[in-house]
Amino acid sequence: MVNNPLVFYFEKLKDDYDLKTYGDIAKYLDISIGTVKNAYGGRTINPSKRLVEHIAVHFNKNPNVILKDIYKGSFVEPCNEYTKLVTLSLYYNFEYALFYDNQNFMA
Repeated sequence: MVNNPLVFYFEKLKDDYDLKTYGDIAKYLDISIGTVKNAYGGRTINPSKRLVEHIAVHFNKNPNVILKDIYKGSFVEPCNEYTKLVTLSLYYNFEYALFYDNQNFMA
């Protein structure tokens, strides 16, 4: 399976909150089930700015914190949290492209 940050994020939520189905994830995040299905089907890999903002408002968190949570599985450990935040902020605020290396980690 290709490195899909949204699927990793959804899987973490499933584990943490005992969610069983795509519908449970969608309901928990107050998003459409199609968004969840697109991620699991490989049609959506990176979250849109709109989705990140929606989840941030839903959880009453900063969008950069949500991005850090979504992309957490994409970084090689050990990785400085500040580096993660800066990288994701650049993507979020300036839409810089993110690339993956041969091991499916963010380059």
